[in-house]
Amino acid sequence: MVDIKSIKTGVIGVGSMGRHHARVYSEISNLVAISDPNKEQGLQISKKYNVPWYENYEEMLDKVDAVSISVPTFLHKEIACKVADAKVNILVEKPLAISKEDSQEIIGVAKNNNVVLAVGHIERHNPVFTTLKSILENGESRDILTLTARRYSTYPARISDVGVLFDLTIHDVEIINEIANSKAISVYVLGGNSKNKKYEDYINLMINYQNGIIGICQTSWMSPIKIREFTISTSKELIYLDLLGKTVEVSKSHLSDNKSSETESLFVSDVEPLKSELIDFLESVKTKRVPLVSGEDGLNAVTIVQAGFE
Repeated sequence: MVDIKSIKTGVIGVGSMGRHHARVYSEISNLVAISDPNKEQGLQISKKYNVPWYENYEEMLDKVDAVSISVPTFLHKEIACKVADAKVNILVEKPLAISKEDSQEIIGVAKNNNVVLAVGHIERHNPVFTTLKSILENGESRDILTLTARRYSTYPARISDVGVLFDLTIHDVEIINEIANSKAISVYVLGGNSKNKKYEDYINLMINYQNGIIGICQTSWMSPIKIREFTISTSKELIYLDLLGKTVEVSKSHLSDNKSSETESLFVSDVEPLKSELIDFLESVKTKRVPLVSGEDGLNAVTIVQAGFE
């Protein structure tokens, strides 16, 4: 067991997601600082966890070993590069940056300063996907045919700097990249905007991989209900994942009768994905290993999503 309790941590941006980073850090590490330009928001979290608040994040960089950056996407490159130049390890909330060029720059600065760079693709730490990986790695021979994700939400008032591709679809693109384990050779996107006139708010994205796997993402901000589903079609079974209900079901045809099938529900552990993500990050800091979701993983997801605009 890696000792991470002594690592001095901080959070830059304590809004809707960053405040949860502060909560978890206060449980698993030595949370020593938080920063947010919103004084009221910053002081609220500062008081809650009894740590100093800094309006300017640069003033706290000499006090921390590792930070989470949870700010609007267009600020990721500027802040991440300054943090890396201060020799502080970084977890950047997804997406890594607003473009593949910015993502590459963050990766380069982190490497030059020999700091750990993790990307907050939290679904990779969802116990549902831990269960899925155990299925796919059990040694049974199978071919994956398609990977299909459905991610629907009501319209998010808090998002103003990106559309649904960079906010939601990128979650599923990163997961599909991991499972397909192959180079994407083409990307097709259809979608539009119904409410948000600046960015897309519903899309259908298809990825063709070099190994023949097809990835499909259906994403929308225009749904009255929240849906987080994933379906994997293989040569032997259909695997259904409900990310909200934390369930995994595997359906197989009977060997003697392809007209009938049976479905097995698998056990999924009750683990908070964010806690797993931050533990993985801090263990990476302590041991200098590559985190579960690296800068390169984040770059690959950004590259595919960005291709949807090209």
